[in-house]
Amino acid sequence: TLIVSNELKNATSEDFASDAMVMIRAARLHSDINPRLVGVVGHSEGGPIGPMVAEKDGKLGFVVMLAGPGVPGFELLPLQQAMILESMGVEQELIDNTVNASMSLYELMMGGASEEQLREQVQELAQIQFEAMGLSMPEEEFALVVEEAFQETTNPWLQFFLFYDPAPVLANLTCPVLAMNGTLDVQVSSKQNLPPIEKAIRRAGGDITIVELEGLNHLFQPATTGAVSEYITIETTFDPAALEILSDWILEKTEDG
Repeated sequence: TLIVSNELKNATSEDFASDAMVMIRAARLHSDINPRLVGVVGHSEGGPIGPMVAEKDGKLGFVVMLAGPGVPGFELLPLQQAMILESMGVEQELIDNTVNASMSLYELMMGGASEEQLREQVQELAQIQFEAMGLSMPEEEFALVVEEAFQETTNPWLQFFLFYDPAPVLANLTCPVLAMNGTLDVQVSSKQNLPPIEKAIRRAGGDITIVELEGLNHLFQPATTGAVSEYITIETTFDPAALEILSDWILEKTEDG
């Protein structure tokens, strides 16, 4: 159990892609499955994992990126923070302070800053985030939160997510790609991420379909603000019209198989 937990603790998106590759190979062995028509549908972090699999495998029938990042995490996360805080009604000055503190932290991480510098910046970011969300706690508990957040800066998953650029892999894809995103997605902005996905694939001469869906949130639910707090209050699991677009596209791209 200890070995497994340590492996999971150190896992990155590349490890998840390797797991997906195993399942792809297993699916191709099934007697009722056409091995040339197996594809990958990935949501959020799973968005770039599909292309990772496709690049290494070279034989996927298709890839679907549902609210998948098209930019590195150090670009995505500050905007995500800003959009989430905005959806919560936080005033702009506090949002700007949070974003600036986050970007400073990522720059320090990228530049190989000392532990002392990182810990100081993590504490500053935590203080700003607590202020933005109107939270407070005893000093001892806050110190523990800061320490846990500091330890996260060395987390292999976060390190990979922050500095992985999806574009080079997207440019190498030979299978059709569908990228879908909702306009009310506050976790992976459609305006920030759909254009670079399209640009990377189209420039390389690949087959890319971009679909931006009005009024849908990160989970492809019809939303009012897109706020994370809304997710649990919306009865629709996945907008039926969006699901139809997805299924029609897959059928179209695999009909010759």
